[in-house]
Amino acid sequence: MCYDVLHSTCHYGGMVYYLATRQRIDGLLLSMLKIKSIEDGANLVRLYHLLHPESESAKAIKGKDTGDAELVKFHVDIQGPDRAHHCLEKLETKQIAFDSQ
Repeated sequence: MCYDVLHSTCHYGGMVYYLATRQRIDGLLLSMLKIKSIEDGANLVRLYHLLHPESESAKAIKGKDTGDAELVKFHVDIQGPDRAHHCLEKLETKQIAFDSQ
């Protein structure tokens, strides 16, 4: 799905909330990772954890102080689809290359 089409509309927030309540954030999270929006991805995971405190990733992260990238990586490692793992690996490789310059 092309989530970016709705990003600048009044429907985006409702769609994000709907996907989070239905536990269907994988596609949106993957889309955010593909456009390198780690902060938005972390906010999506935080919303997911607020709505589903019983989820595996919410239980595992509870009480830990993590940054945006670490939170997204942690969620993807526990509950994310394989495609998100691949996307995260590519982002980390690019970030390491950027940091070393």
